[in-house]
Amino acid sequence: MQGESDADSPEYYLRAFRYLIDTLNEIFEPVDRDLVLIVSQLPPYLYNGLGAFGLAIFNEMLARACHVFPVNAGLVTVYDLPLDYQEQPHTCAALTPYAKREIGKRMAKTATGLVKVSDLPAGAPEPISMELIGNKWMIDFTPQAVRGHGLQLKAGDTVLKGFAICDESRVFVKAEARILYGVRVLVWHDYIDDPISITYAYSTFNGDSNLTGTDGVPVLPFRVDLESSDYLIPMPWSDCDRLTQFGWGERLKRDAPHTKNKDLPGERPLWSVSKGRAELTLTQEIHGYSRSDLLLEYRNADERPVEIDAAVALASAYPPLDLTPYDAMELIVLNPDHWEKHIQLLLEDSNGVVFESVPRKIEDAFRQQSIVWGNAELANDTNRITRLAFRILDPGAKGSLIFIRVKMNYKPAQEQLF
Repeated sequence: MQGESDADSPEYYLRAFRYLIDTLNEIFEPVDRDLVLIVSQLPPYLYNGLGAFGLAIFNEMLARACHVFPVNAGLVTVYDLPLDYQEQPHTCAALTPYAKREIGKRMAKTATGLVKVSDLPAGAPEPISMELIGNKWMIDFTPQAVRGHGLQLKAGDTVLKGFAICDESRVFVKAEARILYGVRVLVWHDYIDDPISITYAYSTFNGDSNLTGTDGVPVLPFRVDLESSDYLIPMPWSDCDRLTQFGWGERLKRDAPHTKNKDLPGERPLWSVSKGRAELTLTQEIHGYSRSDLLLEYRNADERPVEIDAAVALASAYPPLDLTPYDAMELIVLNPDHWEKHIQLLLEDSNGVVFESVPRKIEDAFRQQSIVWGNAELANDTNRITRLAFRILDPGAKGSLIFIRVKMNYKPAQEQLF
């Protein structure tokens, strides 16, 4: 029973799913236990008619069904798997990615955990309790998720990603998170003293979320409550730790194998050089936030300034970008060269209004430097940003700059300075 065609109708699918299970229970009579059923969540896909959280709502419904229906069910998560698909001249199979073998392995392991008395998981790791300690949430997970080596990051990652947090405004922003001794997760935001709720991997494109259980199976995406909220759309470009990500340049004309679109989904640059002579690569050394940093190497910048653009206009980023929840934008960089240079923030909104900040100095110092632009100085409609870029001005002509992170700084309304 596939759910792709009903991704926009989770309540209908829930009723149909219940009918299927009741029918199977009537047909089959297990000898000594309930009927065993293995369920897979749907992988990320840019469905027509669904917003940034429509697929998250559908997959949430599947998780609820596994808990409340009269069946011994295990749920498999798949959002971490590659989205590569078979490409042909007149076919786009992005709805059904290649990664079937790994899904089969996870289903087999889950089936064994459900049928046999063993330490194998009986489904994806999920939270079972939460406790608010000061301004931090402490989360406990299912026992199978924390046995042995316990909770861990996806291989190669160094920073726990995917958590969002909100205060009484119900506007979710990116949270800091840390694994404690492999058995718990601590979630917080430095400027939120009274956190109300949290989410994990709660969006359609949540592949950057990287918390896994002992067996490497991703933790179940979740939200704590169903209150009306402004949820966080991931901004993977802001971490400056990878060059590309699978994405959609434009929506497909229809959610079907055949399409006339030329701009098919695939690996897309998260940052690109839009002006000047320059090249973007990843550093081999970690200078700050994540597993690697973005290295910009340029030449002739004295004659033709270099500009690099973030991938904020991809269809799979659900543009336009909304900056209104944030007090300021902060860019953290490292200057490997032995001379000063300058940088500008460039923004454009959906009305075509272009903002170019006053050039900010990057000092001659090999250390992390922070450049901050307050929201009040941005002459744009900041809830409808269609372009976000940086311009490098360097009288030395040839040089380099390391981008460590773009932080969207949030402060509760009563504390905002602008």
